[in-house]
Amino acid sequence: MIVNEASGFHVLSFLDAYSGYNQIRMHDLDEEKMTFIIEDATFCYRVMAFILKNAGATYYRLMDQMFKQLIKHKIKVYVDNIVVKSQSIAQHGVDLEEVFEEHLKYDMCLNHEKCTFEKCTAILDMHSLTNVHEVQKLNGRLASLSRFLPKLVEKREAILQIA
Repeated sequence: MIVNEASGFHVLSFLDAYSGYNQIRMHDLDEEKMTFIIEDATFCYRVMAFILKNAGATYYRLMDQMFKQLIKHKIKVYVDNIVVKSQSIAQHGVDLEEVFEEHLKYDMCLNHEKCTFEKCTAILDMHSLTNVHEVQKLNGRLASLSRFLPKLVEKREAILQIA
C-alpha cells in the first residue's frame, strides 16, 4: 500500500517514530490509575503503555492531528513509521522540514538510526534482471525496504528461489 501510494514521487524518506505510543504523555489524573507495585516501591506510567487497550488508536489520532495538513499529499503514516514523499529533492527538503517542525511542536522523537532518505529514480528506472549479480543487487534493495514493508520479505524469498 505504501509503495503504491508512493508511485510517481521521485524522493522518499522513511522516518521511524521510535515506539510512538510510548511518547504520548498520560493525562495527570490518569497516572495514578496506571500504578504498579514491585517489592518495595510503587510506580506509575507517565507515558502511554503498550498494555493499554487503546494505545494504537490514540497514537493514530495523534498522528492524524499532528499531520492533518500533510497526510495523503506529502506523507503516509504506518504504525510508527512515516513515509515522506516528494516530487523533487528541493521540495523534499521543504517537506521534511514541515514534518520535523511538527515533531518538535508535539515533542515527539525519531529514531535516527532507523530513518532512511533515498531517491526513487533507481527503483523506478529498473529493468528486467538478466544475471545473478543483478538479482543480488535487487535482494539488497529489498532487504533494506523490508524493514518498513514486512510482506516484502516474502517476495524477496520468492525471487531468490527463482534465481
